[in-house]
Amino acid sequence: MSDFQIDGVKYEILWATDIPARDGIACELRSVKLAPHGMSLERKLLAEVFRDDEKRKIVFSGFAKNVPLAAIEQLLRIFNQGGGRDFME
Repeated sequence: MSDFQIDGVKYEILWATDIPARDGIACELRSVKLAPHGMSLERKLLAEVFRDDEKRKIVFSGFAKNVPLAAIEQLLRIFNQGGGRDFME
């Protein structure tokens, strides 16, 4: 997991898989903030890069508006450096 801040907003990037629903791995960008009651964190999925090992494709999906380009660039950097482009057989 990678955490960083842009303009006072905290973000995290993490790797996820949901096999058997999809055959591959996702690198997800989420915003993180303290819940209104202050007892837990709220995480919102903003974007993902998914490597589909079955179709041998890489797909980007955005789930929110107004995500800073710097956050998307960080997501892509971590995906590329973390072996996200290495398809599994």
